[in-house]
Amino acid sequence: MTIAANPSATAPLQRSSVQHLPVNLFGAVMGLSGLSLAWRGASKVFSTSPAIADAIGMVAIITFLALAAGYLAKWRLYPTAVKAEFNHPIAGNFFGTITIAILLLSSVVASTAKPSARWCGPSVPC
Repeated sequence: MTIAANPSATAPLQRSSVQHLPVNLFGAVMGLSGLSLAWRGASKVFSTSPAIADAIGMVAIITFLALAAGYLAKWRLYPTAVKAEFNHPIAGNFFGTITIAILLLSSVVASTAKPSARWCGPSVPC
């Protein structure tokens, strides 16, 4: 009796590519940013150190930068894949997560900035 070879062992390995990076991963940045803001609020309520909020905020920023670099590379190298994802009836709706992630990250950064570093204008009281 002979044993058949495992077909997956003889198949060539496919490398993962930035071509398959989904835009909906920016939703993770939204979740991390919200978690950071929630920890910041909890640290004020319970009079604890905001170090956990700062650490989660840094993870959110690093995650965004890594995803942005990867997605920009995808856009540069595989524009047809980005266009197909944008035109997809479900995946196309996730392109809004990029701007919402930026909005939430600005709240994370603003919550750690000193009052003197914040922008104050005619419509924003200091």
